[in-house]
Amino acid sequence: MPTLTECMEEIRKLVKAKGHEDTLSSVQLKLLFAVCEIAEAVDAWKKWGWDGQYNIDKICREIIDSIFYLLDAYGIIRREFPETPSPDDTFLQKLKYNWNRGWRYGRPDAGYSSHSRGDER
Repeated sequence: MPTLTECMEEIRKLVKAKGHEDTLSSVQLKLLFAVCEIAEAVDAWKKWGWDGQYNIDKICREIIDSIFYLLDAYGIIRREFPETPSPDDTFLQKLKYNWNRGWRYGRPDAGYSSHSRGDER
């Protein structure tokens, strides 16, 4: 299985080969496109109702499209700010941090919100 860094590098090659935006100022656009892809996944889920007849392939493709945009944005940030950790390192750091958080962290019913403390990583 490829690492996040390997995926990011392949996506960055694809972006260059296909002439897509590749500047620091395009990061916000790529993040917005990732949100749009998630919205398309939600829409595909919604349109198939709750009877178990979801178009799972389409939903999964939209989720992966969002990951493409996110890793593309990450790659631009990493190129422009070379001290940025690899996506693999950031993922592992965030995973460890989340494992150390409370039950249902960040939700109103959890009695705890990291946003109120300002320590989100």
